Amino acid sequence: MRELAREVGMTSPASVVYHLRNLETRGALVRDGRGWRTCRLLR
Repeated sequence: MRELAREVGMTSPASVVYHLRNLETRGALVRDGRGWRTCRLLR
C-alpha cells in the first residue's frame, strides 16, 4: 500500500485502501485472492 500510495501521490496508505475498497464495492475492481496484490480492474 505504501508503494501504491507513493506512486499516485497520496500520503496515507489508508487512503489507498479506502479507494480500493470503494472500487471493489462498485464492481470496478475484483480481488482474485485474499490480499490486494491479487486485485485487477474490470473493463
